[in-house]
Amino acid sequence: MTASKDVEDFVKLDEDMCRDVKRFVDLFYDAMDRKRDKIGFLYTEDATLVWNGNAIEGGENVAKFISQLPETKHELVCVDAQRLPEGAVEIPKATIVVTTGDVIIKGINHAFTQTFALTVEDEKYKIRSDRFRYVD
Repeated sequence: MTASKDVEDFVKLDEDMCRDVKRFVDLFYDAMDRKRDKIGFLYTEDATLVWNGNAIEGGENVAKFISQLPETKHELVCVDAQRLPEGAVEIPKATIVVTTGDVIIKGINHAFTQTFALTVEDEKYKIRSDRFRYVD
């Protein structure tokens, strides 16, 4: 295999991952803003969430916590994704996703950043670790 073929393959994999991550991120924020009852399907059973310093463990507990948050409206400014090499971490098919933007919660606009560690289960991205923080 030539070096240019390796680069082409890598670029294709990266483009596919970015497209899939964008779909996941759109699905996630749609669930956050409009379909909270569906949010639990996006987390693994052993997921963790740290939401502005509040730690929650277990996918079911994360979904319950999110369902109790006030109504939100997210506007994303940036989405960045990085696939980790196999074996780099204990999460299979790990992808790190960082989002930044603005969220209106309780009528107040906040800048935020959110970082997800995604894994793949049943050919779908699921959140293994989620870190949300206001930055204003």
